[in-house]
Amino acid sequence: MEMLQVAENERTSKINISFIVLLIGVFMAALDNGIISAALTTINSSFDVSATAGTWGITLYTLGLAITTPIVGKLSDRYGRKRLFLIEIVIFTIGSLSVALSPNFTFFLIARLFQSFGGGGIFIIASSHVISTFTKEKQGSMIGLLGGMNGIASVIGPNIGSFLIDITGTWHWLFLINVPIGILLVIGGFFYMQETKDKVMAKIDFLGISLLSFSILSIMFAINNLGSGRLLESFLDWSVLGLLLLGVLIFAVLIFVEKRNETINIDPILPY
Repeated sequence: MEMLQVAENERTSKINISFIVLLIGVFMAALDNGIISAALTTINSSFDVSATAGTWGITLYTLGLAITTPIVGKLSDRYGRKRLFLIEIVIFTIGSLSVALSPNFTFFLIARLFQSFGGGGIFIIASSHVISTFTKEKQGSMIGLLGGMNGIASVIGPNIGSFLIDITGTWHWLFLINVPIGILLVIGGFFYMQETKDKVMAKIDFLGISLLSFSILSIMFAINNLGSGRLLESFLDWSVLGLLLLGVLIFAVLIFVEKRNETINIDPILPY
């Protein structure tokens, strides 16, 4: 009986540590856009680009998050939440290192997009892992804490960014600091997270994934093209209205494809 109690305590301890790993991962990914906002002027100056061009460092990261989140969430259900979480952290860490070592602005933007592919799935994986691991009585508070990390990160991100620049004198440490944290998260996740996944026998929905990605991308680009101070005028521009219509059209095709997929042994990315 005592051995069973010890084993249960160890299991509970590992679950609690795994949740801390998830919390830190969610906070790190959510912090990245807030932390860079404090350094935009410095980054733009270092690459000698305009303020308008410089905002693409934030825009591309946001676009990557929007595309990656639903796709990685689906893949984690199929292939394992622990496995996908570790992959996401590795991608985010390599992306952070690449951003910090960027030799030019083009490389910087590509690295930011790559980094977002790692950050996009962390929150959704953490949420689904909580649902599959914790009891129903604890799930609400746990997911609430994960959501709270997003809010906290958005508020204190600029302050942390300013602090790091003041201390180090360079913007590169805004991203280099993610590297040791990412390594610790991979180690912690590997040893303390338990693998959870759903049994899926159907084929993966590659067409649905592509359509969903292009739909989200079109709508996000349309929103990004809305002009500040001339909202109505810019909305009627084809760079906004055209992309919005394209996004809606692609999503309509996605609905048709997903309805068909449910009849031909393909696991839909968005069940009809």
